[in-house]
Amino acid sequence: MKNRVVRQLLTMCMVVSLAVSTPMMSWANETEAVEQKSNESDIINISEKGAKTSIYEDKKSTIAVESADYTLDASNIVLTLEIKNMYPNILTVKIQNAKVDNAQTAFKWDTNDYKAGDICDSCWYIMLEDLQETNNTDFKQLSFTMTGTLNDGTEIFSKNIIIDRNAFKSLADEDDEASEAEVTPEATEEVAEEPDKNTEMSDTKNDFDKDNSDIEARLSTLEENTKELEEKNEELESQYNDLKDENEKLKKQNKKLKKQVKKLQTSQDEADVKVTTTQEESTSAAETEETEAKTTEAEDTSSENIQKASIPDQYIEKEDVYGDDGKLSFTYQYEYNDKYQLIEKKCVYPDGSVTNDEKYAYDKNGNKIREDHEDNKDSSYSYYTEYEYEDGNLIKSTTYKPTDNSIKYTFSYSYDDQNRIIQENMDNIEYDNKATTNYFYDDKNNIIYTERNNERYEDYTYDTNGNLISQMRSNGTGTEWKYENNIKVEETYYYEGELLYTSKLEYASTNPSTAVISDAEIIKVVQQALNDAGYNCGTPDGILGDGTRNAVKNYMESNGKSSNGEITEELVGMLNINDKIKTAKELSKYRTDISYDMLMRNPVDYINTPVKFSGSVVQVINEGGGNNIRLAINSDSSQTIWCSYSKLDMSGNLMEGDQVTVYGIAMGTEDYIAITGEKITLPTITCERMDTSFGTFEIFPGF
Repeated sequence: MKNRVVRQLLTMCMVVSLAVSTPMMSWANETEAVEQKSNESDIINISEKGAKTSIYEDKKSTIAVESADYTLDASNIVLTLEIKNMYPNILTVKIQNAKVDNAQTAFKWDTNDYKAGDICDSCWYIMLEDLQETNNTDFKQLSFTMTGTLNDGTEIFSKNIIIDRNAFKSLADEDDEASEAEVTPEATEEVAEEPDKNTEMSDTKNDFDKDNSDIEARLSTLEENTKELEEKNEELESQYNDLKDENEKLKKQNKKLKKQVKKLQTSQDEADVKVTTTQEESTSAAETEETEAKTTEAEDTSSENIQKASIPDQYIEKEDVYGDDGKLSFTYQYEYNDKYQLIEKKCVYPDGSVTNDEKYAYDKNGNKIREDHEDNKDSSYSYYTEYEYEDGNLIKSTTYKPTDNSIKYTFSYSYDDQNRIIQENMDNIEYDNKATTNYFYDDKNNIIYTERNNERYEDYTYDTNGNLISQMRSNGTGTEWKYENNIKVEETYYYEGELLYTSKLEYASTNPSTAVISDAEIIKVVQQALNDAGYNCGTPDGILGDGTRNAVKNYMESNGKSSNGEITEELVGMLNINDKIKTAKELSKYRTDISYDMLMRNPVDYINTPVKFSGSVVQVINEGGGNNIRLAINSDSSQTIWCSYSKLDMSGNLMEGDQVTVYGIAMGTEDYIAITGEKITLPTITCERMDTSFGTFEIFPGF
């Protein structure tokens, strides 16, 4: 499971960096100026399919177009670049002024940074839906400007690139190659003798035939798969009927055996035996029917109880996933049925596109019996898994390729007499490898470690409440969890010791009035509201301590409600603070863990990052139609940032010495000339909200 998650996340990254070992001393001693090849042209035309084309090359960097891929009405435009950066600087590659024919368009990611020592293949996308919106799916030419700039401001190249349509590889190319291999010399000669005026019509017809052939092949595959599934269903129905008949036979045999046992156990005389046996048989028959009825009823009731017990007080509603840079990568959206069983999990990107879509099915006992995983970006990662159970325990899972229903891999499980899993056997048919994992427990029945192929594999650790907080391999690959009030709220994933991503979980409740709230931002708002209402919580800090619990109890009791001191949806409703909570949640996106030093040292790393700073106004600069201040963070003049803002919604003027809090977007650095004539570089923030002594101002209405 972990390997699958890691692989998916790696494929969602735009750049896959390869490890490079470069002596740092050589970087430290680099003083040479950027050298370009004198024979390089500013205009590069790519017209040959599959040909690797150099964009720029010097002693320390290489940028080349490795391939261009596009299939009419079937795929995104994918441009694969080969990148090598041996400069001791960050290399920023940017694509601008992209056009498909004469229509303006844009790459999905038009800018990317490559660290010193990076050697990688980098994929750049123009989305199919963007081409469809401008009716340019059948284009003739792609053109754009590509620039490369070091983070010291040095531009090392700027190229105008034109890629002809015939340079693009498509899904139909393999079919083309196969067809060409079958053409005889005689046929080739005949084609060569055809008049030039028919070439265009012939090409159009061939394209149509290829597309039509591809569609027919796919339909044929679907029909075959459907037929196989129908046959498999009929086979399963037949097996079920056979098992049902066998079960009825066993019930009858069981009744006969019970009667025989009764007869063998008696030691009375023959007469008495007959009387007793008759009585016992009659009673036994009645008892058997009653017992069977009760058993059936118990089974039905048990099934209901399982379903009822499976309904949680709270359930995951949303999962936000953040990359190692702290920025939101994507969001999992959860959907449940009326039994609060998870039936769909969507991976949604910030732009609204859905990449992965997982769907789940269950049996009458609540066991998950099937999982369908659809990858909308790369169908090769799509799969479906079927699960098998015995006595309520999962004994086998089988994962298939949806294209041909072939098996990718299987997992089988064995249990001890306490129904604890003790062994997992993996058979990866796709890659022809197998593994056996054994599980080991402590006296509290917690898994403490596993061994794979007789070697220590993973270690498990728990908190004092028995919550699993870490599952980690010796190489630093694994997961850590955080809890609030014994509810899992955060998952952090590592790959070989490096942070991969962090998931933050948000919950909904089956009973909103009693749903416990653990979000620190909401708790702060509740604490302030209780303080305003005369129920002292102390300084709002987002921590549910004894003071806050007592304030909650007193407030609820004074309003005729009982309470254990927990913050609930009911309490929030009574305090009428939903609008304040909404604002607090919106403001929580602005990071407070980014320091002045971080913005100055690595400004490029934090461009477009929401940040929050408080301090005193050092200088107000209103010139050239702009409104700017220099803000000393925490009134420390050695940590000054440049803040730009709109004055439209402000009811007063900012003055030197004013204490303000700014919420805004980091935009790198800004140079300005001091009164002394000295050039000074400061981190720059574009403000979206400002808290001042004379009011709070949202720079952009509708915030």
